[in-house]
Amino acid sequence: RAAASESPAAVAALVSLYVERNERARAESFLLDVIKTAPVNMAALSSLTNLYKAEPARAEAILLDAVGRDPLLPGALISLAKLEHDRGAVAEALDHYMKAAALSFLRGADGEALRSLYAKQHGNSDVMTPALEAKLDADINERYRALPKMMKADPYLPTARRTDRVVVLEMFTGSACPPCVAADLAFDTTLDRYPADIVIPLAYHVHIPGPDPMTTPESNARRLFYAVNGVPTMQISGAMAANPAGENLGGGGRNRAPEVYEKYVGLIDRALEVASDAAVSVRATIQGTKVMVTADVSKLPANAADLRLVVVLAEKQLMFGGENGIRSHHMVVRGVAGDKSEGLPIAATGSVQHTFDLAAIGQSITRSLATDIARR
Repeated sequence: RAAASESPAAVAALVSLYVERNERARAESFLLDVIKTAPVNMAALSSLTNLYKAEPARAEAILLDAVGRDPLLPGALISLAKLEHDRGAVAEALDHYMKAAALSFLRGADGEALRSLYAKQHGNSDVMTPALEAKLDADINERYRALPKMMKADPYLPTARRTDRVVVLEMFTGSACPPCVAADLAFDTTLDRYPADIVIPLAYHVHIPGPDPMTTPESNARRLFYAVNGVPTMQISGAMAANPAGENLGGGGRNRAPEVYEKYVGLIDRALEVASDAAVSVRATIQGTKVMVTADVSKLPANAADLRLVVVLAEKQLMFGGENGIRSHHMVVRGVAGDKSEGLPIAATGSVQHTFDLAAIGQSITRSLATDIARR
């Protein structure tokens, strides 16, 4: 009982113990008590609805109450969708599935049920066409955009120790990575906290643990440059975001996002109080598929050698529904200048130019995805 709030396994084990001892009333009382807390304990909610399998009306009432208190419960929404489907309420079932799909990647039978119901509502059969697939994806994206933000960022207030440093925040993530959810949400919230002229947030997608169509060869090269072996990993001003023991802060599910965010904020705030060693301004123009960048370096560290200027092209926002349920992706890196994406060698102040070719970037992304799928 003591472990129930933190351990789904403890919930299941205790309920099994009660059922084996023919103490259904105790199991029911325990579960009803646990799901009263916020956030709703999904393990307890699932066990309770399973207990009410022969009483769908009671199960539905419990689920509706839970969703009313916490609308970000894909498991509860899927259970409601199945109950509606069983009674023949197609539109209501589809609505619940769509809400769940905006929160989580629907796998297996749940994904098939969603697509079949969507086809019936928007076509003449339950078969999805490419056009319907695109429409379904767009409709889920629209619902995702309408979701309330999980966290509210307090605006950054500079301290007396604030310097002129601009902090570079580099996140390595993957759309198939469940623990990346907390890091992704924390990363997005930092965009709301800091003005664009004091923090540069960059998201490098990589093929970990599964193929990610937002991965570029350059983002993987940047991962190798930092010797990043797992995601999520956050680099702040070139150093890994770590706990006092030097271990990666890591990530987790949605429920851990506030904790991860607070840790990132603490590290970023301190980094903004470190004096800068260099100064650079950047300007760019675009013609057709070419993005021409000029970087004017006006200050460099004294006696520094083997310096490189890293010029990055990032996409402000793109929508993609990956396996971890995150659909809105911000500041996604599309290109990094230099041989092996390690930046442009510089030895003195002055101007440096680089041109990104959007057409070539698109082709390299396609090859990167195909290569990773073939490798697997």
